[in-house]
Amino acid sequence: MPDTFFLPPPLHPTSHHTTPHHTEQEIKSDLTTIQSTLEHWEKEIIHHDDKITSYKTNFDRLKSVSALSSIDDIVAVFIKNEEETFSLFNFIQTVNQETDLLTEQHARLLKEIQNYEESQISEEGGRVATLERERKKVYDSKEEVSGRNEASEP
Repeated sequence: MPDTFFLPPPLHPTSHHTTPHHTEQEIKSDLTTIQSTLEHWEKEIIHHDDKITSYKTNFDRLKSVSALSSIDDIVAVFIKNEEETFSLFNFIQTVNQETDLLTEQHARLLKEIQNYEESQISEEGGRVATLERERKKVYDSKEEVSGRNEASEP
């Protein structure tokens, strides 16, 4: 039910000494309006009483659960808990940001390791090829020296 209020229209005063200005129909209409307004106010009162009862019940339950008896104590604990919650939220945000940064750094390092391994494999291939060329030169030099020694022998 909405929390709006309305008042009945003002009644026209009647004089007992003079002829009534209101007809019976007007009086019945005024009476209906008054009864309607009264019913509305009674419903409003019941509605507000129900809300008050609900608030009292919830407050009693809150006092029971929190083991606190005054509103000021409950509010103080609530504020303290809100501050702790906010502090924890900020901490979690900071940890999440640090985790994101570490994840990015980890991915970058993995890429660097992969690039280094690829370059080492490539360089190793080059070293093997160079070693093979040098071995061939040594072998060819030995063959040449052996061939000269055989040719110079009588």
